[in-house]
Amino acid sequence: MENTILTRQNEQANIDRLCAQKQIYINAKKLFMFQIIITVPVTVILALLKLILMLTFKIDISSYVVVYGIAIALSDLALITPLIGDTKKNGAKVQELFDCSVFALGWNSLFVGKKPPQEIINKNSRKFLKSKPDMAKIYNWYPVELVKHEDNKAILLCQKTNLNYDSSLRNSYLKRVVMVGLGTLLILVLFGLLEDYSVKNFFIQLGASFLPVFVLALKIFIEQNKTIKSSEELDGSITSLLEQENALTQIQVRNIQDRIYINRKDGGLVPEFFYQLKRKSLEEDMHDNASRF
Repeated sequence: MENTILTRQNEQANIDRLCAQKQIYINAKKLFMFQIIITVPVTVILALLKLILMLTFKIDISSYVVVYGIAIALSDLALITPLIGDTKKNGAKVQELFDCSVFALGWNSLFVGKKPPQEIINKNSRKFLKSKPDMAKIYNWYPVELVKHEDNKAILLCQKTNLNYDSSLRNSYLKRVVMVGLGTLLILVLFGLLEDYSVKNFFIQLGASFLPVFVLALKIFIEQNKTIKSSEELDGSITSLLEQENALTQIQVRNIQDRIYINRKDGGLVPEFFYQLKRKSLEEDMHDNASRF
């Protein structure tokens, strides 16, 4: 077992799967960033433009701002979010295929559905490689420090480090989401006060302007918080399995893997720039933790 995970994770077929899943998630994150841009910066810009036009030319575009806010909130729920969800599901399936190969686990078709077509893997892998990534970050996906353990224990430890890495990233990102949401609200309140509305109109205008930001921030908070809690519960389950006296079984490992797939499929996205910003420190922590097992 010492070289099984280490060897399999670096086989060309699995490297292709890693490249493909990264590209698919990048595609989903681009949609996510578009969703953020048309919601937060544009909302602030419109509020500023409304203030300038009102104070300088006595032109009121409040109705247009209200219509924009409602339209963005509805299109987010009806179009953008479902499209992001479908893309995430494809990425989770490709990543599941990678894990099943590396861990020598059977594909759970009743739970996950059909395997992703090889054409999808090839297409996205080629696209990812065209960006000339640092391939050193693709090889040795799971910490090499863990392959010294026996079969099922090694797999559980790989799953555990994956969950810890993911939770740390999400916790850090969630704090920034709250800060940006509150900051945007404060800016809109200041703009509203400068326009000298009546109390009633102030809250109506503020609510309409902040609606798309609130909907997006709330959705991100719920998704990320749910994923973090699920990961922590799953991490606790793995710890309990590792501490039990009975021999670990592949059924137990398979059950954990099924729950990891759900986390990936349903979990909220983290923007690529934030992931890259935190990646080095997270990987240092991952290898440090792995060496202690």
